Amino acid sequence: MKPGAPIILCPLDFERKRLLAAGFPADCRVETCGPGREGVNRWAGANRRLAGPVLLVGLAGALVDRYEIGDVVIADAVLAAGGKRIETTWSIDDPGARRGAITSTTRSVTSRPAKGSLRAVTGATIVDQESQAFAEAGRELGWRFGIVRGIGDTLDNPLPPGCDKWVDHHGRALLTQVAASLLREPSLLGRMRQIKRSGELAMDNLAEVLERLVKGMTDG
Repeated sequence: MKPGAPIILCPLDFERKRLLAAGFPADCRVETCGPGREGVNRWAGANRRLAGPVLLVGLAGALVDRYEIGDVVIADAVLAAGGKRIETTWSIDDPGARRGAITSTTRSVTSRPAKGSLRAVTGATIVDQESQAFAEAGRELGWRFGIVRGIGDTLDNPLPPGCDKWVDHHGRALLTQVAASLLREPSLLGRMRQIKRSGELAMDNLAEVLERLVKGMTDG
């Protein structure tokens, strides 16, 4: 890997593995930090000084109707309740991606009304659990950073309640928790399969965008 090459940071192990399976460029570090603020802060504490830029990537939920499953969104800023706004510091663009603003929550947003309320309070167009902590760390530590997300769930197809328990704090799947959810609600099986297909499509599209972004930066 070249000195100063971009770091690609994924909250979930599934996201990292899908990027690697798509043949993502070998001259990048592709790492998993784990979900939520805890995962980001743990990774930031171990990587305070970065020689190159870092991109937070992975799946996100749509807060507006204009996004569809598989869309790739470059976040220009992180928005929070109360008008807090943190701009990204790596200016990137790609013809295969859309633009938006992102907000973060402590757990998955699992209904259309809840997504609508979050949109109204923050003004964001997509949501995850990591971007606010990531942007705060990036600003504090002087990173050159950006955020690119693939849409894994839409307004009309939110994630099911309890899905946050399906991964551990390292972002790895907890099969015992998945099995427990299925025992309680067998009808979840079809939704789980749909979530997997949606996540794979979003990450494959994201890999294409990232490849162009990284190539454009290293060529320049």
